Amino acid sequence: MDWGNIAGNVLFILLVIGLGILVFLMRAKRYPERTRLDLMRNLYFAVRLNLTLTQYLDRTRKPKMFEIASWQANKDRLGFLSKPTQNSMLEAFTLAEDYNRRMKNARRQKAEDPLAGIDTDKLKEPLTVARQGLEDWFQVQYGTREPPPPRHPGVTDMLFGSRGD
Repeated sequence: MDWGNIAGNVLFILLVIGLGILVFLMRAKRYPERTRLDLMRNLYFAVRLNLTLTQYLDRTRKPKMFEIASWQANKDRLGFLSKPTQNSMLEAFTLAEDYNRRMKNARRQKAEDPLAGIDTDKLKEPLTVARQGLEDWFQVQYGTREPPPPRHPGVTDMLFGSRGD
C-alpha cells in the first residue's frame, strides 16, 4: 500500500470540500439590496406580511411582531415612489414600530393580555394604500402587479460573471 499516494488523494479531497464550502458561504452571504427591484421586492413582502398579521393578531394567543427591518434599512432610499405611497408607508411602519415597542414592553412586564390598549386596525388602511402603491409601481416598471421572481446566480455566473439577462 502506497501511503504517499493516499495522503495526496486525501489532501485533494479536502481541498475540493473546502472549496465547495467556500463557494456555498459566498452564495449564502446576505447582501444589502443592490437594486431598486430588490429594495421594492423586500418592502412589498414586508407590507404583505404586516397586512396579513393585522388580520390575525386578535385571533392568536401569542401575537407576533411586525416586520420592520427592510423599512428601517431603506426608508431613506424611496424618493422614486409617489408621495402618497411614501406617506402611507411612513405612517404604516411608524405605527408598526410603535406596536413592536409596546409588545416588547408588555412581554417584559409579562402582561396577561399583551394586546390590551393596542389598536392594530389603524395599520390596515396605510398598509393597504402602501401595498396598492407598490403594486402600481411594479405594474408600471415590470407589467405585473407582483414583483418578478429573483434571479439566483449559477456556478458559471459566479466564475465568469452574469450574462445580464
